[in-house]
Amino acid sequence: MPEIEIVTEAAELSLIGVPHAGSHAGIGQAFQRLADQLTAEALWDRSGAWAAIYHNSPGAVAEPALRSHAACVFPAEAPLPDGFDRVVLPAGRYAELLHAGPYAGLPESWMWFRQTGMGAAGFVPADGPSAEMYLNDPEFTAPEDLRTRLLIPIAG
Repeated sequence: MPEIEIVTEAAELSLIGVPHAGSHAGIGQAFQRLADQLTAEALWDRSGAWAAIYHNSPGAVAEPALRSHAACVFPAEAPLPDGFDRVVLPAGRYAELLHAGPYAGLPESWMWFRQTGMGAAGFVPADGPSAEMYLNDPEFTAPEDLRTRLLIPIAG
């Protein structure tokens, strides 16, 4: 069984992103739009780590109503660039599961995390977005070596 840890994000994380609606499995298209927009606005040197920010959960709302952002870290004090939304991952307590391996395995990790792991560990999800934080770059990392933090806000 994978290990779930409790982490405290001491400060909110400021990001910019492009929206995605519908199944979380389709967010790849939004990441391509993010990359294209970063190139068009010449923002690669100011952007940081990439993340998927999920504003609601499968099962909590119908699939067509799911909302998320393909995002990257961006300075909070910087003006919002054209073509992007400002996205914030709030400070607070999160349950964290580390996914190891190809991104194709993320849906299975999320399903276990939400449906089994959280309850077995006694954690109650809180209101707020969940996130995938990508720890390495798939362009330079073998799929089996990819690492992704899965974060769900928790109550208490």
